[in-house]
Amino acid sequence: MAKQWTKAEDEVVKRNYTVHGPHPELWDSRINRSVASIRGRANRLGLKMEEPRKYTKAEWTEHEVNALLRNYPIHGTDMSMWDERINKSYMSVWRRAQYMGVSSRSLLPRLDEKDSKRLSEACGIIAKRFGLTKSELVHELCVMERRGLL
Repeated sequence: MAKQWTKAEDEVVKRNYTVHGPHPELWDSRINRSVASIRGRANRLGLKMEEPRKYTKAEWTEHEVNALLRNYPIHGTDMSMWDERINKSYMSVWRRAQYMGVSSRSLLPRLDEKDSKRLSEACGIIAKRFGLTKSELVHELCVMERRGLL
């Protein structure tokens, strides 16, 4: 059985679909729906995009490339986590990153084996202090980072 749409979700679709189409990564609010589901709901609500998407290869501006280089290594195609919005689909971002040779981990510093072991031991000590496993600690730190608390 299909998940029922809420009034709040409908409002988000109405506010964003006509401008950005069915790409929630560009929207001002997130909803947990697929692109296909969003398209279907927009159709049932009688919504049309203001300007239909042109299927041409849009040039990337220097600003957009810099945003990709800053954010993709950390957040990948989850543009809701980026420090700024760019008008590109997640697929376009992924393709551009592949073309440029940027992976979601390529620009992060690497620890040597000794430092990795020391960090793992420190995580174990901290996790134990809070009654967590190392994995739970890492998850909590990621959540805190997403919320801007780190």
